[in-house]
Amino acid sequence: MDNRYIPTSLTAKNRPSWPIRALSSLNPFKSRIEPETYEQDQKIEFNRYGVINRAKTKAGRSVFGEFDFTQGSQFNIPAPSGGSSINYSRALANNKGFVYAAVNAKAREVMNIDWRLFEVDGEDHKEQLEHELLDLLDSVNDNMTGLELKYLISACLDLTGNAYLYLEGVKSDTDKPKALHLMPPDKVTPVIDRRSWPYQLIGYKMRLENSTTDMGFAPYEVVHLRLPNASNFFEGLSPVSAGAEYIDNDNYAMEFNRKYFINGARPAGFLKSELVSETQLEVLKLSFANLHEGIDNVNRIAVLPKGVEWQSAGSSPKDMDFKNLSEDMRDRILAMFGVSRTILGTAES
Repeated sequence: MDNRYIPTSLTAKNRPSWPIRALSSLNPFKSRIEPETYEQDQKIEFNRYGVINRAKTKAGRSVFGEFDFTQGSQFNIPAPSGGSSINYSRALANNKGFVYAAVNAKAREVMNIDWRLFEVDGEDHKEQLEHELLDLLDSVNDNMTGLELKYLISACLDLTGNAYLYLEGVKSDTDKPKALHLMPPDKVTPVIDRRSWPYQLIGYKMRLENSTTDMGFAPYEVVHLRLPNASNFFEGLSPVSAGAEYIDNDNYAMEFNRKYFINGARPAGFLKSELVSETQLEVLKLSFANLHEGIDNVNRIAVLPKGVEWQSAGSSPKDMDFKNLSEDMRDRILAMFGVSRTILGTAES
């Protein structure tokens, strides 16, 4: 097996009792874990309750192992509404609307901050104006500039709570990186040894698109930046995750408005008819939709057959008071990011 894909700490004497292939069989991005059981040579099983070591204690109980899924997948962030969950990919997909406005405003400010390097000798701090580290941070790799890196680190932190930097060419804690690569935060997962407390970080794993195996990284190969998370000390908590309910409400309101205009900028309704044949009713419905649905058919004159009348149903945007709802959701979302309307240029003077 190629050790490039296994953290060094996993190949040393302190290797955990579970094999690395047990990790690759888990998909951390599923919203739930199916109750299949995965048998391992070491008599360790994984089921919907967690990793179980079949070695019995004196009381005859099974020993739970490194990963605990008793509260559902630790890789999904519960949304306050509906009991559903969102993962980091969905958090990244919400980079639009007021979320994008807040993320972009903060990231642009971070992008304009200059890196400064100081040599510390006791109480003396001497700034280094020229250094290979500053050169690396200005041109991190062949495909990204230092300005882009700062912007994207800020954006990843705000959207997922985590930013991972892969240090290319690093083989130990003292090696100098040849380049810095920002890792996709929705594809990276810290690997934690939970067999005893305090828990220990033993590496990171990353599964890319269309891949069936995980790439493993030693702790010294990755710089993990995260926003503090009171419920999980090894992964960050983002404003998007904390404000998922507000973002959902804003998205639903925008989709309602979009569908309203697609359907001809008029409320939904019923065609009341004296017709009894299902064929006649289907033809009537399709004909009416073809002639009057959509923006291109707005204000078209409707001629209904004898015995057919239109009855409006549903709520209009005016009934839903979307203006106040949108402003309320905007203020709540911006509050989660700590961004004021003044920064976005939308505050009244």
